[in-house]
Amino acid sequence: MDIEIPDSFDPEWQQTMLRQLAGNIEALKERDDDPD
Repeated sequence: MDIEIPDSFDPEWQQTMLRQLAGNIEALKERDDDPD
């Protein structure tokens, strides 16, 4: 998976990445909660 990193780390881009990361973690947690 390629992640584009802009030359300048603008706060808006960081917020987007953090939100995406948090969403991924939440999804993983939810998957773990499901007993297989």
